[in-house]
Amino acid sequence: NSSRPIRSLRSIRSIKSQQQESTTTTNITTTYTGPAIGALNTANTATSARFSRTFSEGRNYYEKRGDRLHQYYNERANRIFSETSHQPASSSVPLMEVSAEILAVRKSALRVYLPLTYTWLIFSPGLTITVALGMAKWTGLLHNLPYWIILSPCWLSHACLLASHIYATKALSIFISQANTNRQRSDSTDHIDRTEYLPLLQRSLKFGMKTGAISLAMFLFEILLFVRLSFGRMNMAVVLTPLWIIVLGGILDGIICKTQHVIRVFSWTLLFSFMMLLVIRVDHNVYALTWSIVFAPLVILLGIVIAALLYIIQGHHVGYYRLTDSQYAAGFLYIVATCLAIVLTVTFLMADLMRPTVLQTILFMELLAPLGVALFCLGAYAVSRDEFERLLQYGGQAAVHPKRLVLGKAGWTVVESDGVM
Repeated sequence: NSSRPIRSLRSIRSIKSQQQESTTTTNITTTYTGPAIGALNTANTATSARFSRTFSEGRNYYEKRGDRLHQYYNERANRIFSETSHQPASSSVPLMEVSAEILAVRKSALRVYLPLTYTWLIFSPGLTITVALGMAKWTGLLHNLPYWIILSPCWLSHACLLASHIYATKALSIFISQANTNRQRSDSTDHIDRTEYLPLLQRSLKFGMKTGAISLAMFLFEILLFVRLSFGRMNMAVVLTPLWIIVLGGILDGIICKTQHVIRVFSWTLLFSFMMLLVIRVDHNVYALTWSIVFAPLVILLGIVIAALLYIIQGHHVGYYRLTDSQYAAGFLYIVATCLAIVLTVTFLMADLMRPTVLQTILFMELLAPLGVALFCLGAYAVSRDEFERLLQYGGQAAVHPKRLVLGKAGWTVVESDGVM
């Protein structure tokens, strides 16, 4: 008795009353059986057992109970997220309702962005036809085709893309003029509307500058390539000058500004290595570098692209990412286009960049090259249209990502290293 803890008179009376109640319930249920009576007996037994524990046993009991609660809430959260990740996009409820006034402001501001969404749709036919004609000349199907005819569809696409940028600039000037006029009115709401249209205009200008710079670089590369193929008076290093600027800019941005993931910087480095090896082999005639060595960084880069796309698609299936229908379809289009590029590159290397003589191989390469380019451009167009719809519904403000919460024994805690506010 001396080892047992000292109890108060009130606790002793409560224990006796609980024991009497359990005894009475047991006597009543001796003549009846069933699930409900069994559950009641179990509850009474658990209650009496809880009051008869010592202090040390009660502490262990509550620790075990906290562990069970911790496991229960983790399983419940995983089940909820897995159920919501498999729901169709049509059944998802929007986070907030957009008023008609805000929607009108967004539509007016996105008139600048709308012509730019057709960038890849404009560029796709010209690039696909150019690749098809170039492959036909290389395989010998159209051996006498001049190079200016091969590159003409691409140049026409650049002209149409320039027209879309001019149309976007015109829409921007009209919007600024209307905003200045509305600002002079006594009942103007420009001080409220600018929180909506300023981020949209910034995103439109940023996208327009990026597409314009890439289009200009590709156009200069095509001109230099035409001069080399037609006259043969230019080194490969000079032909790749526009691409040097883009690749080196990406590497420096990732190293100095540290705004990119290490895998993206490594991808830029692989592309730079491929271009460097190509220049050494073509301009300096270093035949010790086989074509397999020259194209090895490019094949590794394509493998990294496929791995990243598969990771995103799988993350969408398990609920780690929430992709829209357009993004999900674009992911598959990117995967197929990248696989076709790998197969085409391997086919080139197997023949050591020699012209194929078998008709089946010629037709296979003639079909594979433009198909991969078309699928890639179609996926890029789907992503740009999806971005337009997202900006129209949610606006152009910076997205707020909640910090990740972790349930511990002391309660919910915030992981500081994950998420941004």
